[in-house]
Amino acid sequence: MTESGPRCSAHPEATAAMLCDSCDAPICDLCTTAVGYQTVCRPCRKKLAARATVKRAVFGLLILGMIGAGIAAGVYYAATYVPPFDHGKEGPEIRKLQARLKAEPCDRRAIIDLGEAMNRVGDYRGALNASRSFLEACGEYPRLRWVTYTAHKYLSEWDEAAAEATVLIEDVPDDKDYRWWRGVALERKGDLEGAVRDYRQAIALVPGLDGIPFNLANVLEKQQKPCEAALPLEQFLHYHPDVQNAVMIRGRISRLRGEGECGAATGEGRATVRFDPARRIIPATVALGQGVEAKVIIDTGASLVAITPQVAADLALRLDDAPTMRLHTAGGVKEGRHVWLPEVSLDGLTARRVEAVVMETLPEDLDGILGLSFLSRFDFQADRSAGILTLSVAGAGEASTKESAPPTPPIRKGQRGAKKR
Repeated sequence: MTESGPRCSAHPEATAAMLCDSCDAPICDLCTTAVGYQTVCRPCRKKLAARATVKRAVFGLLILGMIGAGIAAGVYYAATYVPPFDHGKEGPEIRKLQARLKAEPCDRRAIIDLGEAMNRVGDYRGALNASRSFLEACGEYPRLRWVTYTAHKYLSEWDEAAAEATVLIEDVPDDKDYRWWRGVALERKGDLEGAVRDYRQAIALVPGLDGIPFNLANVLEKQQKPCEAALPLEQFLHYHPDVQNAVMIRGRISRLRGEGECGAATGEGRATVRFDPARRIIPATVALGQGVEAKVIIDTGASLVAITPQVAADLALRLDDAPTMRLHTAGGVKEGRHVWLPEVSLDGLTARRVEAVVMETLPEDLDGILGLSFLSRFDFQADRSAGILTLSVAGAGEASTKESAPPTPPIRKGQRGAKKR
């Protein structure tokens, strides 16, 4: 598998979302910033800001050199006058759309086209004003929140951008893009815990995402949680083992493990699990500490370990304050409580502090599912004809995740760019 698109010039691990309007450098969403009608990278923003400072200084000297009250009044008017926004080549189309909305104020197609055209040329305030007028006159229209979220984002109004994404999440709770959008806004406004929750939720909904795992790893690293930051990168490599920059990603995982002195939290030991080659499931028994054992199936398509409420009670896990999480399962999207298991052991293999979810909808004959929050910490491979699954500490043996144990669902690749209409 190859990478999906160019990489950000400042963050090589992230997919570029656009090119800088000033220098054409590829940049990701976290690097984009607005200057007038341009979307530029941060170095170019500094250059443009410096030029603007010089212009203001020259303008100030000219004012000081003017004589007479009449001239001073004219200068004041010129300084406070805000000219109409120059929409450039989009101007005729924008005026046509404004005329359509004047004739038919609740024309949904027209307001979307108008808002997106204004955003394209940098008239973010115009897009927001037009959208607000439409919503007040015509009622809620979630699709229009794509326009308002984008405008607030490029104005660096992160509280407002997060609020727009929240409206979208309430409308479609299982859309991973809306979780990502809000996560970006929360991260930029400094709410790192909120961003972590949204990024994790997006991955739980679509485990094979190719961009959001890096968002999550970056925030966890900012929080000085290197052991946790390595985990979404390990899951990413499970789904995308042949990605072009895999060596760099593995190097980052090694660095994070070293910084965190992760030790047994990463995993230790070796396990051999035998299964019936004629069956699609791999049953196993795991030890969860405190003398608690659980009958599970090994599922490389599940992003998290899942356990039943009874197992959670046996482990004395407190669920009252555990956040709710929605997961994609074979039976559709299900809800559970997000928790951390102190320990998970399979045969001779042990990992500590394992991310999990407590679910009431597991099959009656199962205590849980052993998913990637445990499995991706290790190298593993299945000999399907012999019915043998082997797992070992990552990098310790010849095993790899290129051939994993069944059942594995099709990869559902996440999209870093804007949603389609």
